[in-house]
Amino acid sequence: MRFSPTQQYQVFFFDVRPDDKKTHEWLTISANNLDRLLSSTLLQLARLEGFIDEDNNIKKRPE
Repeated sequence: MRFSPTQQYQVFFFDVRPDDKKTHEWLTISANNLDRLLSSTLLQLARLEGFIDEDNNIKKRPE
């Protein structure tokens, strides 16, 4: 089984610093939550400004 670079880092990190595993997991979850929040905020703003429709398709701009 091959690991991604992130997975390789995590395996190495947890072997070297097992006490920091909970902190690392919390940081990973927090980063994922922030990513989702930023993505949804950008989509909402784009929708409000009329750049995308309800299906997240980019609208053509009038020429």
